[in-house]
Amino acid sequence: MRTIIKLKSPGLTKLNNLEYENLMVRTDGLIEEAGAAVLGIETEVMARYKQLLALLCDQVARTYALAETPEMEELDKQRDALGQYIIENVRSAQNVPIASKAEAAHALWMVLKPYVGFYSLANQQESMMLRGMLNDLQSEKNAPHVATLGLQEFITELAAVNARYEQLTDKRTKEREAAKTADSATLRKELDTLYDYITTVAFCESVAKPTAITAQFITNLNGVIAEINALYNQRTGQTKKKDDETPLPPPSTDTEPGTTPEPEPTPDPEPTPTPDPDTGEDDEGGLAG
Repeated sequence: MRTIIKLKSPGLTKLNNLEYENLMVRTDGLIEEAGAAVLGIETEVMARYKQLLALLCDQVARTYALAETPEMEELDKQRDALGQYIIENVRSAQNVPIASKAEAAHALWMVLKPYVGFYSLANQQESMMLRGMLNDLQSEKNAPHVATLGLQEFITELAAVNARYEQLTDKRTKEREAAKTADSATLRKELDTLYDYITTVAFCESVAKPTAITAQFITNLNGVIAEINALYNQRTGQTKKKDDETPLPPPSTDTEPGTTPEPEPTPDPEPTPTPDPDTGEDDEGGLAG
């Protein structure tokens, strides 16, 4: 009896787009190496598979390429530093021994208190928070206090940096929308069907018409699937129990499994001593009650 190598299941739905793309691209490579005809896969099926795979790769590449740019990261650091400097400068100036500066700082502190911790917000929320803070600081009412504390240069710089960050945010949003030439969920749904068909046909071919090539294809694909699953487990923090690993038994007891321990026997009561009618003492030498 010959050995049949079963095909492992990759669990397609659990994979993120990068893991999914990795599996699909490597499967395509293995098919190219073995030959689609040898595996029993029709030419038109492979053509559609390759077409969808190209769209998916493009979609994934665009999505990750449009993450926050280095310029945006640097601008975010700058606006955090400028905003915190202004707030901390006003906070500490309330205690300076110059009355005019202390009064100006106290007036501005009442304005800035709601903006403390702005840097911990999500980036777009931070942009809006800083815009509100700048509007308050640049108002006609607060202009004298800003001048007294010498903050205008920092406020002007913060306004420029925040405006540039918002400009890049809008640009990135538009680019992301334009990049959505195909929805990855839709692509994956059709690719799932094709992957299942292709691998099932290849497995059936390896059983019905076994050759060294078909057997090697199944072995290689199982290896790829194992690697993808290992990457998934690393990403999600899961660990796989080894086959020879057995759980530790529960703490041992004196009773046999499935039995209820018998209750301890109740000791017989001590007999009541009979008092001696002559002495009034009981048999133990004590006085009878």
